[in-house]
Amino acid sequence: MKLYNTLSKSIEDLGPIRELKMFVCGPTVYDFIHIGNARTFVIFDMIAKYLRHRGYQVNYIQNITDVDDKILDRAMHAGEDPEEHAKKFEQELKKDVKALGITAVNQYARATDHIYAIIKQVQILLDKGYAY
Repeated sequence: MKLYNTLSKSIEDLGPIRELKMFVCGPTVYDFIHIGNARTFVIFDMIAKYLRHRGYQVNYIQNITDVDDKILDRAMHAGEDPEEHAKKFEQELKKDVKALGITAVNQYARATDHIYAIIKQVQILLDKGYAY
């Protein structure tokens, strides 16, 4: 099986590799998910399930952006605490994902749980001139 490796920017044969890590960008939880979100979730769910069917061990992590200007704006207009606003729509996300039959995700990773690592990654990108 061949897949595009975003790290090497090339199509590679998986060869003898039996353990795969998938990290897929998830939604910013300021509102209900939309069809574009659902499309991404369904496609990567199918890919993870197919890989598992082929005998691969897949650790599939999807992030949840729970801190963002959109969240702050929506929470302010709703008269809600931004953290509570994000939690409410994270729960709605999980209901929708379940209704779509998406079951392959091993873990959801909230941005706020990894904020220091994100800051470090952004600084590396800035230092290398890949961000501004």
